[in-house]
Amino acid sequence: MTQRARHLLDRPWSGALVIGGLAFALYLRTAARSATYGDGPELAAAAYQLGVAHPTGYPLYTLLAHLFIRIIPIGEVIFRTTLLSAVTCAVSVGVLYLLALALLRRRWIAAFVAALIAVSDTLWGQAVLTEVYGLHMALTLSVLTCLVYWDRTGNAGFLRVAAVLFGLSLTHHLMTLTWIPAYVLIVWLSPHRAQLRLQWQVVCVGVFLPLLLYLYLPLAARRDPPLNWGDVRTFSNFVDHVTGAQYRYRMGHKTFATWWNNVYNYGGWPEDHKCDGYLLTQFSIAIIWLAPIGIWSLARRNRRYLLVTIIAYLIPLGWALWYNIPDPEAYYLPSHVIVALWIGLGLRELEQRLALRLQRSRLTRSEMRRVRRLIQAGTLGLVLLILIPNFRTNDKSRLKEIGSLGRAALEKAAPNSIILASGDDWGFALLYVQNVEGIRRDVRIIFEPYFQWRDWRLIQREAKRGVIVREPDCSLHAKNKDEHGLCRMKLFILDNYRRRTFYLAGPLAEELDKSRITKRTLPHYERLVQKVPMLRFLPESKPDQPSPELGK
Repeated sequence: MTQRARHLLDRPWSGALVIGGLAFALYLRTAARSATYGDGPELAAAAYQLGVAHPTGYPLYTLLAHLFIRIIPIGEVIFRTTLLSAVTCAVSVGVLYLLALALLRRRWIAAFVAALIAVSDTLWGQAVLTEVYGLHMALTLSVLTCLVYWDRTGNAGFLRVAAVLFGLSLTHHLMTLTWIPAYVLIVWLSPHRAQLRLQWQVVCVGVFLPLLLYLYLPLAARRDPPLNWGDVRTFSNFVDHVTGAQYRYRMGHKTFATWWNNVYNYGGWPEDHKCDGYLLTQFSIAIIWLAPIGIWSLARRNRRYLLVTIIAYLIPLGWALWYNIPDPEAYYLPSHVIVALWIGLGLRELEQRLALRLQRSRLTRSEMRRVRRLIQAGTLGLVLLILIPNFRTNDKSRLKEIGSLGRAALEKAAPNSIILASGDDWGFALLYVQNVEGIRRDVRIIFEPYFQWRDWRLIQREAKRGVIVREPDCSLHAKNKDEHGLCRMKLFILDNYRRRTFYLAGPLAEELDKSRITKRTLPHYERLVQKVPMLRFLPESKPDQPSPELGK
């Protein structure tokens, strides 16, 4: 290491900038240049047109992403929003270095902890796509770091900054709530907690003033942009959207087996098609054994922070295990950060014990320094055990998945036709390509979730564009609002398939092929391309008759 680099790392903020900068360079090299699977195309489209994204609406993220779109002059729109993910994840790495340095008092171990998270599969995966979790980690980690520095120094400025950052994090993601007990515990157990009585007014303003950002959602919805998820123009829809009411049905488990499967997927040994092993895929087995030693070390040296870290680990983990979604890995990120800190504490414990052994040996001071440098270099080299395989997994720089899908679907569509898009991949691809890239504005894209009761007005507005929209006379209207959405969708198809060329794309096209009852109640259809879930309803056909075989 050169004298200049050593001088930079002697100062905490400079060290954080160096490590965060290296992480950003890695993320920039592997970032997706085009739209990929996931929520990215929808988030980019919402930011581009200043619309409303899926719950919780993410007002802070939408405004920041819109700023990135405007100030960065190169690349596709979604590449610019992906750069926001790279920046926020790099900031998270730099902030984690500062947090680890405050807890560990060893610069090289703090660098090891930050590098461990920087190259981990989950954070790296969030940094190379347009996603919201990088900003979430940057904000929540910054709050925790400010509180730790306030607890260590008694500087009230850290407390005030933590309050503002916490308020901003509340405008972004509900997962922020899972670290509130850890924040409260740090303040409650701190020897400087009397400052809170003097600073409570400033703290309250710092927490609640950023919540005004939520006013962006109804203001944006008033413009009625193409992407206006949740139709938050009414107060009830606004509350449902901000609190994630649409996804509450995913919380909890019907059986013990479902919960145990989530636990096994988190902590089990990774096996293809059997177990995801989210914990061991973040930290190699050659590294994670240090975490129990770190917990033991913290129990001996600082039981306050032992309690804080255990709570900060368990509550987000419980949230993620209780949330039934097919891709929960991003929800484990807060818990992974705590594990990385425990690994750093375990490494510090071993380093201190080794230093005592070396002092008792007959080695000279220069020889002991060489041994320590070899150990430090070898420890940092362990990061390569994670970086090399994860590079292949997270290098998205050549992917062009969703953009190609959306363009191909719109190219096949007839002029002035209707595409009923189901599923996030198809819906987001079509919405992004049409509303951001401006391709085939003549085609009406109807997103299947909009048929549900909260978003029904978003379908009704299509009546102004020559599309028939009627409310079915259905007994399910009062009993089951979600199933009533299916009735609306079927009536919408029957009313419009003879007036315009009508397509059905996405998972519902596959379900239609499997359901005999649905086939009898909908018009005949044909598949445009074999093994591609995009169908065209035949205008000469009638419902209540068997449909011809697909592809013929």
